[in-house]
Amino acid sequence: MKQFTCYLLFTVLLLSHIACSSDDEKGGSKIKVNELQLNDDKYPMHQLWAQALIDDDVDKTLWTFWLMNDQASQAGNTLQGTDINMIAFSILLEGANDEALPSGNFVFEEMGTFRFSSIALNYTIGTFDGATIYNDISEGVLEIKKAGEEYTITFIGVINGLEISGYYKGTLIQLPTNFTD
Repeated sequence: MKQFTCYLLFTVLLLSHIACSSDDEKGGSKIKVNELQLNDDKYPMHQLWAQALIDDDVDKTLWTFWLMNDQASQAGNTLQGTDINMIAFSILLEGANDEALPSGNFVFEEMGTFRFSSIALNYTIGTFDGATIYNDISEGVLEIKKAGEEYTITFIGVINGLEISGYYKGTLIQLPTNFTD
């Protein structure tokens, strides 16, 4: 009976060890949500808008893109909306390419690549009345991946001394070069 109890105890311990995967030991896998996190505050990000401007004189493309909630819409060549929460990035890349926002890893300290970055909360397009604005991410990393028509964007960093992070997975709305906001 003593030997049976030892086998039973060993079997229970073995099964409990097998039931815990390596993901469980690392805190479990998190479900990614399209959102911007600014310190402890979270803001949903449902749309990815982008615009490319090519400077043929220097063979570079300035890509500006915005991750935002679902409060914005396009009306002709303008963007409209109120109560918009968004993060904007502008990156300058070698070569003339306005076909697709390129995949890559970008470091925020490289101001040669990053032209600007900002966060706007409770923003109404055309006016900054009542909006909270944070400018210039001072450190961090931005990763853009493209698979077919779907983009995955992740970023972490610091802006105005506040920690930021974000994730977006979805399609891109590309704006024409004559678009104004």
